Amino acid sequence: MGLASWFRDHWPPWRPPAPAPPPTDNEAALVLAEVNALRRQYSKAPLIWHEDLAAECAGHSEAMARTGQLSHAGWQDRLARCGFASGGENLAMGPRTAAEVVKLWAGSAGHKANLLGAYTYLGCGVAQGPGGDPYWTLLVA
Repeated sequence: MGLASWFRDHWPPWRPPAPAPPPTDNEAALVLAEVNALRRQYSKAPLIWHEDLAAECAGHSEAMARTGQLSHAGWQDRLARCGFASGGENLAMGPRTAAEVVKLWAGSAGHKANLLGAYTYLGCGVAQGPGGDPYWTLLVA
């Protein structure tokens, strides 16, 4: 195999996934619609659901639900495992629905900046804690 054929088959090393519709069977996926509704109010382009980001978010939400603590520790690693060098993360505990959690984030300057930032992709995950409180993780990249 020559160098040219290796590059043709292996470069770029990471390719963004083809846009995929979000799943419709969970509340976390509904966050995309809520965030995009907010972005429309500010004339921002809609975000695209990213399944790998969503999987990272789901795993992190499960970990936070187990410990009962919100933590941004490792958020850059979560992005990197999906092939992104930059992005943002929002966390929450307590809101019961996608509409409630996006409203909570939109009321905080830092969280709102992530929702309205110059990003392309969004993933979200939610897990129930032992007391029934939902733990939310959102990644944008």
